[in-house]
Amino acid sequence: MEYYEITLQGMKHLLERCGETQYAEYVDHCLYVWQNFQNVEIYPIMFSPRGKFGSFRFNEDDFSSEEQSYLVQKTFEALTAMGAQLAIFIIHHHRVSIQFIRDHFGQQTEVMKGALCRTCQAEFTGLSEFYEYISPYAISSAIVDGLETNTLNEKIDAIADQDLYKLKVDKQETLRRMKNSSILLEETMRPLKVCPKCGSSDIEPCRFLKSVKKMGFVTVKH
Repeated sequence: MEYYEITLQGMKHLLERCGETQYAEYVDHCLYVWQNFQNVEIYPIMFSPRGKFGSFRFNEDDFSSEEQSYLVQKTFEALTAMGAQLAIFIIHHHRVSIQFIRDHFGQQTEVMKGALCRTCQAEFTGLSEFYEYISPYAISSAIVDGLETNTLNEKIDAIADQDLYKLKVDKQETLRRMKNSSILLEETMRPLKVCPKCGSSDIEPCRFLKSVKKMGFVTVKH
């Protein structure tokens, strides 16, 4: 099956799973045009700033946690990007291999955003920054694996249920690195405003660079 079609089916599946019936129908229309006319030109129109999905976001209140909401939103954004790139390839009659997609879709990040408390010198990060660090590559890898084996819906469900193996492994590894580097995790997806150790608001942004020599991070100040 064409990777573009699998991607659209995955997008439709995620939207239906989250109760976004109207938007699932928009994607289904893109599928209909592809399956019947082998045409993808409606896709960039649908996802343009003024298109049906121009301002679409999932409703955070529909999820069991802020983390699940974040992962679902990022998964849909990744699927949208995949669909757009595949549509461009089709328009230009450029067939791609799964290895090409794997090599060019998603990059592993080595830097996690965080903050440093000027009062007690504690280093910390929040859940938003934590998931921004661990989730992009896990999500993109799962999508590519799903395209290769035509199991994209199952991969999407695993991400949404926070049961994706790579996501769980990367989460535990990152938590170990943070513990070894005495980096605190503030249990909120909101912007970092106060130190979770002393409560001071005298904080400054910093970055935590993944160490290649030990299981930890190196702090880099802005």
